Amino acid sequence: MKYCAVIIAKNEEENIKRIIKNLKNQTIPPYKIIVIDDGSTDLTPTLATKLGCFVLRFPDRGYNAQRLPEFSDNFEIGLKLSISLDVDATLIVGADLVLPSDYVERLWSYMKKDEKVAVSSGIIKGEEMCWVRGGGRLYKNSALKELYKKRGFLVDRVFDGNDTEIVYALMSLGYTFKVYPVYYYTVRSTGMGYKRSQKILSVLSLLSILQCPPFIARIIMKLFNINCTYKTWELYSTIQFIKDKCRTKILKSAEHCWNDED
Repeated sequence: MKYCAVIIAKNEEENIKRIIKNLKNQTIPPYKIIVIDDGSTDLTPTLATKLGCFVLRFPDRGYNAQRLPEFSDNFEIGLKLSISLDVDATLIVGADLVLPSDYVERLWSYMKKDEKVAVSSGIIKGEEMCWVRGGGRLYKNSALKELYKKRGFLVDRVFDGNDTEIVYALMSLGYTFKVYPVYYYTVRSTGMGYKRSQKILSVLSLLSILQCPPFIARIIMKLFNINCTYKTWELYSTIQFIKDKCRTKILKSAEHCWNDED
């Protein structure tokens, strides 16, 4: 099994060496480590280059683009570079992650058992949820190539500056995703992921059906006293993209979580 690891990083000189070493110490080390440097002003790209990574460096935008559409370009470029190579998969990681040495091997062994699983992840300690984590996400490149052939791009820039929408796009092609019992850690504080309360889902589903613009949705959600965090808006944007109320069942379903029958 051959794969590329893609690290999106900015000012990560304190963490970048650890995650690169972590990747090289995997039981199946990556064929290539691609670092997309989003305008670091520290030694992040220099350190990554010295450690043998392929580094693509962008100038500093002068503002933090994370969670903004332009940040999606980082994922698009990293994924395109990976699928252009003769590898089986792409691993998306952040510089803040600590992976077990058999992380990729275990995920791939699970994914090979079901050809319909196009993307998977393990579980960050403290974030037990049935949704694939962004950092630590493993894609099958064959599925990514099919998606790229179909629509001419991989990451939709409209949505929240990350690669979450890809999961739904892959599902529209008949693929699915899975969260497996492979635990890993992050050195940064983290929340519990999606807060899938029925109240939030009902409001978001209604706004999606009405094709409500985001600024109106924000006002309405404030009236409902719903916390408009990033995770809430990521959830909203994906539902808005699908525009199919039945698909919101995915967000509440446990079918994508590992169970003993698997």
